[in-house]
Amino acid sequence: MLSALGSYIWRSPSTDKQKEGTDVKKTTSDESSSTSKSDDALIEQLSINAQEGKSVVEGPTSPDPKSLSEMKLKAPELKLTEGLVPATTLKRLVDKTSTNCFAEPDALAFKVRGENYLEDKIKISAAAAYTLIGVDLYKCEALPEHIAARKDAFVQQLRLNALKKNEKPPFIFLVNFLLPWGAFVCYWTPGTPSPTIGHAAFDKAITAFMSGDDEYRNTRWKFIPRMIEGNWGIKKTIGENTPVIISKRITHKYFKGEGYFEVDCDITSSRVARGILGMVQAYVNKVVLDMVVMVEGQTPEELPEKILGGVRFVKLDPENAPKLPVPTVTKAPESLVGDDSGDD
Repeated sequence: MLSALGSYIWRSPSTDKQKEGTDVKKTTSDESSSTSKSDDALIEQLSINAQEGKSVVEGPTSPDPKSLSEMKLKAPELKLTEGLVPATTLKRLVDKTSTNCFAEPDALAFKVRGENYLEDKIKISAAAAYTLIGVDLYKCEALPEHIAARKDAFVQQLRLNALKKNEKPPFIFLVNFLLPWGAFVCYWTPGTPSPTIGHAAFDKAITAFMSGDDEYRNTRWKFIPRMIEGNWGIKKTIGENTPVIISKRITHKYFKGEGYFEVDCDITSSRVARGILGMVQAYVNKVVLDMVVMVEGQTPEELPEKILGGVRFVKLDPENAPKLPVPTVTKAPESLVGDDSGDD
């Protein structure tokens, strides 16, 4: 579903794809009407693309085919204390026959801005800053905004586990995709209590992102999806290794708490995005999608870029996702709540 959604978001690409000197004007009422019509046309075209796919699962007619087994995955590197990380509703990929699970793609398969990108436009490959430690898939009656603050959810459970073991919990960066029927939540960590990793450009970018206001964050929050297996029509629309500033089309909220930072991507805020999700939901269990997230480097001090983290969704089954209980307590215990981002 997120892959098809990218087809819509692509219409507001990262500055990597924008022409220099292009003026961005505010939308007038006439332009809004035109946009609405073009959005309707987009939904119709995506539907046609999906129906014209040679197969729901990518077949040999697809250029540069990459099977699940051929795409390199990142091996787990963190050595966290046993019993520290709570179980998530999705399990990690075991082998290429696994379904309804997640894995971590190798960040080196993606291209990011190099050290001198502002002058030479050269992109490079670089390892991810953080490691993926879990993915949740929930059905929900109400959108679970700021899920990190829930006492019964992953982040606070991890923090409680750490306190029981007399350890300082690792910093957690999570992205919460809010869908009409539920949520995908991905959790990454550098493995230490601090969000910084000793990489000058990344540390500057992530620190500015976490401390900035929402307007600043919305101009920097970037993701790159890549469909590995799925409908050929949708994959063709998405393209390959194309970055996008996702918050230009979809409402985002940001939450900073003690030892964590959460990005909520509200898919329900866009009529077109909702339409696309409804269109592709029937075959999401046949899709394998890689996605990486990052803070865009826009100044020399923020380059070279570094991917924050990546995730691979493997043939998900939303119909059988567990239901997230309505919380009786919507924030963490007082002893765990604070403004400290963990960078001591």
